[in-house]
Amino acid sequence: MILERTNNTKRNIIWGWINKFLKIICPFIIRTIIIKKFGVQYLGLNSLFTSVLSMLSLAEMGFDSAVVFIMYKGVAENNEQQLSALLLFLKKVYYVVGTVVLIVGCICIPFLKYLIKDINSVPADMNIYIIYMVFLANTISSYYFGGYCNSIINAYQRCDIISNISSVVSIVSFLIQLIILQMNNYYYYIISLPIFTIITNLLTVYQSRKLFPNIKPKGEISHEEKKELIKLVRGTFMAKLGGVLSVSLDNVVASAFLGLTVLAYYSNYSYIITAIQGFLVVIYTSMQAGIGNSIILDSKEKNYQNMCMFTFMFNWIIGICTICFMYLFQPFMQLWIGPEGILPNIVLVFICLNFYFSINDAILGTYKAALGIWWEDRYRCILAGIVNLILNIGAVFLLRSYGEYYALIGIVGSTIVAQLFILTPWAAIVTFKGYFEHGLIKYYLQLFTYFAVTAALIILCYPIFAKVPMALGIKGILNFLIRLVICIVVTNVVYVIIYRNTNNYKKAKEFVLTKLRR
Repeated sequence: MILERTNNTKRNIIWGWINKFLKIICPFIIRTIIIKKFGVQYLGLNSLFTSVLSMLSLAEMGFDSAVVFIMYKGVAENNEQQLSALLLFLKKVYYVVGTVVLIVGCICIPFLKYLIKDINSVPADMNIYIIYMVFLANTISSYYFGGYCNSIINAYQRCDIISNISSVVSIVSFLIQLIILQMNNYYYYIISLPIFTIITNLLTVYQSRKLFPNIKPKGEISHEEKKELIKLVRGTFMAKLGGVLSVSLDNVVASAFLGLTVLAYYSNYSYIITAIQGFLVVIYTSMQAGIGNSIILDSKEKNYQNMCMFTFMFNWIIGICTICFMYLFQPFMQLWIGPEGILPNIVLVFICLNFYFSINDAILGTYKAALGIWWEDRYRCILAGIVNLILNIGAVFLLRSYGEYYALIGIVGSTIVAQLFILTPWAAIVTFKGYFEHGLIKYYLQLFTYFAVTAALIILCYPIFAKVPMALGIKGILNFLIRLVICIVVTNVVYVIIYRNTNNYKKAKEFVLTKLRR
């Protein structure tokens, strides 16, 4: 079966963006109300417990990713019997995983107080154990209430279905949570989280059965498929473990050594970046099933050319985002939180660098995932995670005496080092060695060029944003809007001037114009 890759990708991106927009605006308003009504410590606890429970979710071991990869072949061959057997296998795994996460999560309860630098900083009306248990319930709810059905929808490149369900639930939950928060009861608010997670999963189960009535969790996978799954899972488990060590432990270390307040202010920046990343993630996740289909049906050369073009287009977008973050974050935080919530500019620089380097190879990662290159990649993320953790703790001890924010720079900088020297080069090497077989140096040069142009543009724009608003006496919302317009216009104009004669620009321009004409 040949998927309608272009139409599916376009539909997935449109509805995915609508969903992400709602998931930015609605939680942003809720987050603002929590800050104003309860204080930043509540957000600090949210970030801490979310990070802890992300580590517990490692029990999933990557079964979902491995199953979706194997499903690509079943979709291409229209083998509904194989897809049904894989779905049943994943359903069983999810039940086991949910139980493991629940047990390990409960074991962690006595150690929660050691993850907070000053337990006395926790507001007196907050019981960290009750809050943690509700977050734990939210985490395991997907495993017990049909989360496995996402896999078949993703394999058929119908992420728009998941996005639409999420959008509707987001709107309803937002309205109900607004009412709850007016009652000044934080506990009622967090109890609503697992309830709406369960509703989302049940609606996904209903839609998957409606769309694919012949694909039900039944049958047994073959010995060969089970053997391949085990191999893939071992690789994806390593990747998930490394990913948790690289991301979630940053927040845990910040809470344990720097405190909930610093973590809360940092999490405000991370929240905005994660929200924007959500839009970007929609782009390449919407493409993944189509790329998997293309890898099966098209030549390596065509896929290589497409990857270079998509990488160029994606880095254009993240270049604009990075420049916007650099010059819009501080005035935005001033408007949103006030001066007390603004991190020093040097911390902002590292946050922006971390954003750029963490996602500039995302298209390559999408091809790697579609190719199922997890076994060859199995030690990459775990090594990066260990290095990141060691650097995190070392940086905190070395820099904490100079101030909490210098220690925070060390934490963020550790993640950048792991990304630059382990994650990106290793991913590129295994992908090119395992599939493309040529063009690795060219790919590296492209990534370096895109970063160099963006960095130069940030430096050249500094006098504009540092001097002009001050000289003209522009402040507040007007300052933010003028900066936004300048960032978008100047960046795009400069990019066009610099890249207009390159092959990737010409191919990307033709690609975009062709899609617009359709």
